[in-house]
Amino acid sequence: MSKENTFSAPLSPGDASMQRTAYVALAGLFLLAVGAVLWYQERMFADTAFIAFSITNYKRLYIQNERYGSFITQIVPLIGTKLHLSLRGILIAYSLSFNLFYFLVAGILVKGLRQYGLAILMCLYYFLFVSDSYFLINDELHQGIAWMFLMFGLLVYMSQRRVHFVLLLLPFVVLLFLAASSHFIVFVPLAYIWVYMMLQKDRPVPMRTMIALSALLVGLCLVKLNSSGSSQTYEREHLHALLKISIPDLWKAFDTTVIKLFLQRCLTNYWSAALLLLISLALLVKHGYRLIAGYLVLGVLGYCSLMGIVFANYGDSTALAHIETEWASLGIIIAAPFALTLVQHMRARTAIIMLAAIILVRSGYIVASSEKFVWRTTFMKEVFAQMRKKNITKLALSDPGDLPRKLQLHWVLPEESLFVSAAMGDMPQRSFRFIDFNNREDKQAFAAMKADSTGFSFCFTYLTPKDLNPDYYHPDTTQPYVVMPYAEFVK
Repeated sequence: MSKENTFSAPLSPGDASMQRTAYVALAGLFLLAVGAVLWYQERMFADTAFIAFSITNYKRLYIQNERYGSFITQIVPLIGTKLHLSLRGILIAYSLSFNLFYFLVAGILVKGLRQYGLAILMCLYYFLFVSDSYFLINDELHQGIAWMFLMFGLLVYMSQRRVHFVLLLLPFVVLLFLAASSHFIVFVPLAYIWVYMMLQKDRPVPMRTMIALSALLVGLCLVKLNSSGSSQTYEREHLHALLKISIPDLWKAFDTTVIKLFLQRCLTNYWSAALLLLISLALLVKHGYRLIAGYLVLGVLGYCSLMGIVFANYGDSTALAHIETEWASLGIIIAAPFALTLVQHMRARTAIIMLAAIILVRSGYIVASSEKFVWRTTFMKEVFAQMRKKNITKLALSDPGDLPRKLQLHWVLPEESLFVSAAMGDMPQRSFRFIDFNNREDKQAFAAMKADSTGFSFCFTYLTPKDLNPDYYHPDTTQPYVVMPYAEFVK
């Protein structure tokens, strides 16, 4: 077997070592799906709570920022709403839908397409840089990555079977669109794997096919760049920094807060990823894959440089769940040589032990992270107990001290607390939020509370009873909001 055939060889259906390791990858993804059910309440926060409320209240998909790939998980609460399932059942299904989607894509790669290396790599993406971010599920990047892996799997599978280019083009374009529209960052690992393929002498996809498809990739990237840069989206803020990039910026990036903090976490949290990087480099050199080793180093340094430019001042004040999502794609760069090249040189037992060890270690960090999210749910229940004692159904807490920082990404707290109240069987349902009288949006919310005592204050709007879906939401329409300092509330 040629050493240059590092991408296609591991994907050989007859490679028993790859196949067995891929089944471990499936087991790891299944484990994450189990956790999605156990911690469904803890995962209903921030964007996830906002989307879940919007779908169940307005009874339609709630695609944000043209991220169309997210439809695959949003259809789950939508169907549940149409079937009039319980709110608790819908939220459990919604939490599960993300990890079930990832598991099913990996299952297709293993059982349907026999692309074992891609399944292993996909599994490592969802583990290597994940702890707090396991609970921040509604980041469309993760869904886009799953679409990307399915795209690569079908591309290689159809190319190996010499499917005509025209027949190959349709599924490739559809899956590429779903992946790229989900999040702009998808282009980074996509481009890395694409070049990884092109570096091989025995390519899994003919060179002329790759050149033709490369034109599509570049075209879609430019369209996405223009769309994200011209509209008022989250991506525009970060793409703006890239548009002004200079050569000195690439080196200065390594002296930024986000990089220094990441390196610290590589010693305390992500050390299994750092260890995998070092082992992969050593084995690549040992087996003569020096070009791949150099490409790996270049990929890691390049990604870190981009992070340093785009997220320069993201430090301890940034929620770990948020910044981990931005680092997650580095896992694909680090793990690609192991999953697509090195496993073929290992005994099946060695590869299985390595992958299983990473899954178990990272699972331990996820379990450890769960404590802070379990605390969030417990805190909300304690607030509700105090609200019952004081006969309050709608509450706005001022001067909350350090609570907003401990709660992390608390901007959807009204919806989150409503879900917890509904799960507890409250009737009418209770909800609370923080209010800062120095904040313009909070002042507007306070004014709305005073103007209409029957309404409900949510993160971006103030809804009247007629605006709410009566199948699920039953707020108190008789009492106004009670506004008080937190210290007074807990007395």
